[in-house]
Amino acid sequence: MLIPRPETEELCQWIIEDTTLNNPSILDIGCGSGNIPITLEQEIKNSSVFAIDISTDALGVAQENSKLNNSEVQFEQMDILNWQTATKFFENKFDVIVSNPPYILEKEKILMRKNVVDFEPHLALFVEQNPMLFYDAIAEFAKEHLTENGKLFFEINENYYTECKNVLLKMNFVNIELRKDFGGKYRMIKGEFIK
Repeated sequence: MLIPRPETEELCQWIIEDTTLNNPSILDIGCGSGNIPITLEQEIKNSSVFAIDISTDALGVAQENSKLNNSEVQFEQMDILNWQTATKFFENKFDVIVSNPPYILEKEKILMRKNVVDFEPHLALFVEQNPMLFYDAIAEFAKEHLTENGKLFFEINENYYTECKNVLLKMNFVNIELRKDFGGKYRMIKGEFIK
């Protein structure tokens, strides 16, 4: 089970404050144990929240957490790196897409706290060589599945905030905003998609 961190809470708070639509449709990509989608479903009135993850184990934990919190998040298994082959609810359009994807390089593992490396699933944390692997795929997916003026939110690696911004620029997102966490590090980014 993933351990929620303060920056993830800050990301959720940003989305909650930013989402003023009636009945927004929200998708969390790589939901892990369900912290983000459950929080958004409970805090944003009349929202329809969907969540995907590649791991069946993670989805089992997320569904259990959803039940414990009387949440109505809809969960599906999906590999976002192969999203073009998905047939489930992805004819849908979403007003908000959010993701806290794997972004830590394997070589950075030695710098991390032991409780994270030992107890959190490595599939949810690490990428081998390209820290932008998931950001590229998710931004491409978002271009196809966001509503007009839909917004994409990411939690990001503080060492790659410029690269994350460039991914969104490359995909023609506008009104891009980086945000620092309480520690003063760039850990979140938002972009808006206008067709």
